[in-house]
Amino acid sequence: MDTPTEEHPTGQNTMYLSIAEMSLCLEMKEKDGILDKNNELIEKVLNYTKQFNNSYSEEHTQAIRTLLSREGIREPEATLLWNLSPSTVEEAQSLIPGLKDYHDETIIKVLKEINGVSTT
Repeated sequence: MDTPTEEHPTGQNTMYLSIAEMSLCLEMKEKDGILDKNNELIEKVLNYTKQFNNSYSEEHTQAIRTLLSREGIREPEATLLWNLSPSTVEEAQSLIPGLKDYHDETIIKVLKEINGVSTT
């Protein structure tokens, strides 16, 4: 799975992962036997992703990331939009002010994909 990165103002690369993407990464590491479940931080992240992941399949997760990239939504806003999964454009824009830079139709298209409604 491609991992989205963006140059941070400090000059460092920053990764933005949705909860679904983090869940998939942890599942892969767990299957490979390289996940240290005795690590308190790892245990907390596992619990968090289990609690808040919307059970996206790997294919759906990749489709969402591809759509977000294709629509040109900046990584921070894209990841917040995915993780928060607002119901409406108005809710999305009030929670994530940077989305006001995008057309409503773009946000609607992304929200439909995130919420499992076919956009084709």
